Amino acid sequence: MPSIASHQPIGHLYTNSPCTLRRGAIKCNVTLTVRKENTPIACIWRTQPSLGLFSCGGSNSWSAIWPWTKINGNTMQLKAHNTYPTRDPNWKRPGRMQQIFDAALLLDEVIVIAKPYEPGPPNLISGKTTCYDNYCIRLTGTDFQSDAYVDVRPRNSPGIIASYRGSDLIRGSNGNTDTLQLGITDPTQRNHLNSAGLRFYVVNPGNGWDGPVHIKRRPSCFPFCNPRPCHPFC
Repeated sequence: MPSIASHQPIGHLYTNSPCTLRRGAIKCNVTLTVRKENTPIACIWRTQPSLGLFSCGGSNSWSAIWPWTKINGNTMQLKAHNTYPTRDPNWKRPGRMQQIFDAALLLDEVIVIAKPYEPGPPNLISGKTTCYDNYCIRLTGTDFQSDAYVDVRPRNSPGIIASYRGSDLIRGSNGNTDTLQLGITDPTQRNHLNSAGLRFYVVNPGNGWDGPVHIKRRPSCFPFCNPRPCHPFC
C-alpha cells in the first residue's frame, strides 16, 4: 500500500542565474525550469522585492524566461496549487493574491540575480582618416575601456613607433559602439600614413587587445572645396 508521503506534492525550481547584463542594460533574462509531481498546477511567484504571480503550468516539466533580472535580485518561489490562481473569482480583489499565495504549499525557492556588465577584450571594427586634412584617425569598435590606448606600427614593420594614451585620445560612445580619435602630427608617422599606411591596435590594459586596422591617408579636400567641388575620394 503506497505511503501517504508518496502522494505529497513535490517540486523543484531550477535556474541558470546569474545572467550578465549587456552594455547599458539594467536587466537580463534567466530561465526558470520547473519539475513537479503530485500537484495539478505549480506556479512561480516573485516574493521579493514585492509579491507577484509570474507563471503557472500543469505539466510536470516546463520552463519560463524571467526577463526582469537585476543586480539586486529577485526571490522566486515555486508553489503547489489545485487550480490556476487567476481563475479565482475574487483574484482582483485587494489582498486576495496574498491569501492564495499564503495558502499554497511551498515546493522550492531560488534567488535570481544579474551580474554587472564587464567589458571583454576590445573589438576593433574599423578605422578611417578624418579632420579637414585627413591627418586624424578615428577607430570604431566595442568594449574600449576608459583607459584603452592605441599602438601604431608601420605597414611593413613589426615595431611600435607610437602609443597614444590619455589626453592624446578623444573618446566617444553611443552605448553600442566606441570610438577613439587621435591626431597624427609626427612627420615620420605622416610619411608612413601617406605612403604604405599605418597599422593601428587598440589595447585594454590587462584585458587584451585587437587589431590591426590598416589605414592609408585619403587625399585631402582642403583648401580646394570652396568654391570648387571636392575631390571624389574625399
